[in-house]
Amino acid sequence: MSRADANLLIAFTASFIAFVATRFWRILCIFIHRFFSNPNPNSALPFQRQVILCNSASPESGLLSLVRLSWAWRHMGYRRLFHIFIIITLAVLTSAAFTVAGGFSSTISSAVEGMVLIDSVNCGFDHLSDQVSQVGPGVAWDAEQLNSAANYAQQCYQSNGSGVLSCGRFATKRVPWVTETNASCPFANGLCRTNQSNILLDTRHLDTNDIFGLNAPLNERLSLRNVLHCAPLITQGYADKENSSSGSIVRYHHGHALKGTVDNITKLDFTYRPMEDDWYRVTALGRPRFLSGTYGTTKSYMPEDAASPLGCVSQYQYCNLASAEGFRCGPLASFNDAIVGAALVFNSTPEEMQTGEPPIGNREATRLYWIAMLNAHSPIDLVYILYQLGAKSLASQSQLFDGVHYTSSTQQWQSDVSNWFAIAMASLQAVFVNTAIGPDDPTLLKLRTPPSDGLQRDLCNQQKIRSSIYSSFSLFGLCFIYTTGGFIILISFIIEPIFNFLHKRYKYENYKQLEWTTNQQLQLLRLAHEELGLSSWKKCTDFIPITERDELLSELDITQTDHPVIMVHTSKSEPEAVHSEDGIVEEISPVNTTISIAEEYPGEEVQEENQFEEMNEVVERPRANEDHLTITTITIDKSVG
Repeated sequence: MSRADANLLIAFTASFIAFVATRFWRILCIFIHRFFSNPNPNSALPFQRQVILCNSASPESGLLSLVRLSWAWRHMGYRRLFHIFIIITLAVLTSAAFTVAGGFSSTISSAVEGMVLIDSVNCGFDHLSDQVSQVGPGVAWDAEQLNSAANYAQQCYQSNGSGVLSCGRFATKRVPWVTETNASCPFANGLCRTNQSNILLDTRHLDTNDIFGLNAPLNERLSLRNVLHCAPLITQGYADKENSSSGSIVRYHHGHALKGTVDNITKLDFTYRPMEDDWYRVTALGRPRFLSGTYGTTKSYMPEDAASPLGCVSQYQYCNLASAEGFRCGPLASFNDAIVGAALVFNSTPEEMQTGEPPIGNREATRLYWIAMLNAHSPIDLVYILYQLGAKSLASQSQLFDGVHYTSSTQQWQSDVSNWFAIAMASLQAVFVNTAIGPDDPTLLKLRTPPSDGLQRDLCNQQKIRSSIYSSFSLFGLCFIYTTGGFIILISFIIEPIFNFLHKRYKYENYKQLEWTTNQQLQLLRLAHEELGLSSWKKCTDFIPITERDELLSELDITQTDHPVIMVHTSKSEPEAVHSEDGIVEEISPVNTTISIAEEYPGEEVQEENQFEEMNEVVERPRANEDHLTITTITIDKSVG
């Protein structure tokens, strides 16, 4: 999806996790509240703890209230506050865990220049046509890709690259390999100039998912390996000089031509034509060429021989990472031998791979065939690089000016070979992407070989690249977050109705359920006003109790600013007139001797310990009528008149 939509999804996911945290805390509060619920009389601290658990909306608000509670009761000692510290620890862990989870939720999305899948209808392999009219566009396409690979290798593979080009398109910036500059001779003894200072470049096993972006689960991945082993060759005994009308020609005989006949071609006709360009003017066939022009008589040095041959061995290896150890890799061999030799480990046969036809219905063999076609139909071979780029493929070109080479390195040739290998690896990276995208030019589309079946089409749609325009998400990460979070939210909303149903139907944990109900904020408000005789209340075991219509509650009395209370409006008693024996009328205030019991229980008695002692005991317990809960208050207040 687009980056804008992805940012919205990331923000929503973080908010969703924060909401899940509040619902998870709610579940914890329910079970902790029920665990500590006790019908026996207790001090104020446990009651306050229960009220906080019942009414904290988030772990942060609960943490703050519990910290304030423990600070207010700090004089009681740590042992009496131990249960508060346990709940504080749970609140801290919950808040920290979900905060970290919210922060890391963004990792389910690829970040800046993150991975996205390519979706293109032009996916397919490019091949050169035998039609003369189509050869030119095909060669131009290959040349463009090789030049792009050479530029990418210079900018992104070299430690001193200028970095003008963007190096963040492919799955990895560069393909890793190991370089050995003291390798042995790759040919028969006596053919190399030295047997100790040759170069060997080995990529080792490259996971096509991690390195080249071919998205696949672990049980469908494969790896490939490229090895390039080069050495300068001796010329003595392998060269002869011939004279021709154009001058002396030196021929070197180090082996057969690299490109031989591979098809049974019975006839091939082609002709050269002059090029009547105003600048090139290639109109005279076989016209000799002359080079001239120097500056002064400065001493310079020329090559010892007409040419200095360099021999290279290029090897490949393919492994099926889903196979068992010891039977997952084919041989390290030439390209064709490596493909055929790996057929067995990809659940195929050498005969099937030799045909060149795509395997049908064989997922493992299709993956091997796909990689083989990427190599076969793309200009990643060293020969193509040298044919197309020529001297531009040499790293030493950057130190060449006006025919003079400015360098003092004695191992310049190894830098040149390393540059060839870098171009080949950059070209291989581009092949994976370009095959999935395909060309836009209608002329080049005629040279495209589309996927032959659904398995190859799946491979087209599994190619990843890095993009700052689009973002991709981990499907497992999204499913895990929203499934787990949704489950927690669902449990948090249904657990209270479940306990309520069990209580009403089976009287399950009677006191615990009723205490949880009465500790709700609005129920506490009802209890405070009802015990003062204010209003008639209904729905006393529901979440929201209500009064009769248009009934008014009392306001707050803030006469004592350090001890605000609910104001109670009462009518004043008239003083009683008493006649004395001598006929004098005296006003005497009524004697206030009351015993007020808001609720009586069978078998309970109120006893006076001292006629001048005031005793107030407040016990929270349910009435006999469980649909209307109150706070039982026993007050004995005696005054001597």
